[in-house]
Amino acid sequence: LQNILLGISGWWGLNVALAVAGLAALVAMWAAPLKNGRAAEIASRLFILLLFVRFAVPLLVLGTSVISGVFLDEDLAQSTAALEATSTQIEEINESEPPLDGADQTFLNRLGSMLDESLQSINASKRLDQLKETASEAAEHIVNLIVIFVLQTIILPLAIFWLLLEIVKGFIARVAQR
Repeated sequence: LQNILLGISGWWGLNVALAVAGLAALVAMWAAPLKNGRAAEIASRLFILLLFVRFAVPLLVLGTSVISGVFLDEDLAQSTAALEATSTQIEEINESEPPLDGADQTFLNRLGSMLDESLQSINASKRLDQLKETASEAAEHIVNLIVIFVLQTIILPLAIFWLLLEIVKGFIARVAQR
């Protein structure tokens, strides 16, 4: 969505409209003492609005990137590394020895295999406990990644957009007071 909005904010038509609105605002302000000041106010508001539309998304992306780099990237890297380690642990736990071929076995070998299988079934509960523990640790890191994702994609952009909007409202209010 940010890439699409960046494309829209960089569109040549918007840049032309911004330049025209800027020139109109300058001309209207210069001619305002001679004529009605209402035209200067409207031209200034239009220029500020187009300026906001042109630069809000790039500033939003830049602000989100800076905040993420300072506060979130380390947690993101740690959680990602922990999940990769968890994946490796689960693969190691699930590895098992291949069964022996029953045709070549003597009676004693088959009896030994039966004992090994019995011991492996006892170890299965231990393996299951290890899998449960590993999965519970992974859940914490998954929740961490979800929180970081929501912050980076929803909350931070909306907060920065709100801040930029409040700044623009302040500029428009100043223009209206003149």
